[in-house]
Amino acid sequence: IHESSDLNVSIYDIYGRLCDEVYTGEIQPGLNKLNWNASYLSDGIYFAVLSMNGKKHTIKLIKN
Repeated sequence: IHESSDLNVSIYDIYGRLCDEVYTGEIQPGLNKLNWNASYLSDGIYFAVLSMNGKKHTIKLIKN
Protein backbone atom coordinates (compact mmCIF):
# COMPACT_ATOMS: atom_id res chain seq x y z
CA ILE A 1 0.00 0.00 0.00
CA HIS A 2 1.48 3.32 -1.08
CA GLU A 3 -0.90 5.73 0.67
CA SER A 4 -3.55 5.73 3.40
CA SER A 5 -6.74 4.16 2.07
CA ASP A 6 -10.12 2.92 3.20
CA LEU A 7 -10.28 -0.87 2.98
CA ASN A 8 -13.10 -3.37 3.24
CA VAL A 9 -12.43 -7.12 3.30
CA SER A 10 -15.50 -9.37 3.12
CA ILE A 11 -15.89 -13.15 2.84
CA TYR A 12 -18.63 -14.71 0.69
CA ASP A 13 -19.67 -18.32 0.20
CA ILE A 14 -20.10 -20.03 -3.16
CA TYR A 15 -23.72 -18.79 -3.32
CA GLY A 16 -22.72 -15.15 -2.88
CA ARG A 17 -23.93 -14.91 0.72
CA LEU A 18 -21.91 -12.71 3.04
CA CYS A 19 -20.20 -14.87 5.69
CA ASP A 20 -17.98 -12.36 7.44
CA GLU A 21 -16.77 -8.75 7.41
CA VAL A 22 -13.09 -9.24 8.18
CA TYR A 23 -12.06 -5.60 8.15
CA THR A 24 -13.56 -2.18 7.48
CA GLY A 25 -11.50 0.90 8.09
CA GLU A 26 -8.44 2.90 7.17
CA ILE A 27 -5.07 1.29 6.52
CA GLN A 28 -1.71 3.00 6.56
CA PRO A 29 1.01 2.90 3.89
CA GLY A 30 3.39 -0.06 3.96
CA LEU A 31 2.99 -3.76 4.53
CA ASN A 32 -0.30 -4.73 6.20
CA LYS A 33 -1.48 -8.05 7.57
CA LEU A 34 -4.96 -9.32 8.49
CA ASN A 35 -5.64 -12.46 10.49
CA TRP A 36 -8.93 -14.24 9.97
CA ASN A 37 -10.13 -17.35 11.82
CA ALA A 38 -12.42 -19.45 9.60
CA SER A 39 -12.86 -22.33 12.05
CA TYR A 40 -16.61 -21.69 12.35
CA LEU A 41 -17.17 -22.19 8.60
CA SER A 42 -17.87 -25.50 6.86
CA ASP A 43 -15.33 -26.89 4.42
CA GLY A 44 -15.80 -25.49 0.94
CA ILE A 45 -15.02 -22.66 -1.43
CA TYR A 46 -15.19 -19.04 -0.33
CA PHE A 47 -14.27 -15.70 -1.84
CA ALA A 48 -12.46 -12.82 -0.16
CA VAL A 49 -13.42 -9.48 -1.71
CA LEU A 50 -11.01 -6.61 -1.06
CA SER A 51 -12.43 -3.15 -1.84
CA MET A 52 -10.10 -0.17 -1.83
CA ASN A 53 -10.24 3.21 -3.57
CA GLY A 54 -13.27 2.21 -5.63
CA LYS A 55 -11.63 -0.98 -6.95
CA LYS A 56 -12.41 -4.57 -6.01
CA HIS A 57 -10.18 -7.63 -6.05
CA THR A 58 -11.53 -11.15 -5.45
CA ILE A 59 -9.48 -14.05 -4.13
CA LYS A 60 -10.70 -17.66 -4.15
CA LEU A 61 -10.25 -19.47 -0.81
CA ILE A 62 -10.56 -23.20 -0.20
CA LYS A 63 -11.21 -24.45 3.33
CA ASN A 64 -10.73 -28.15 4.05
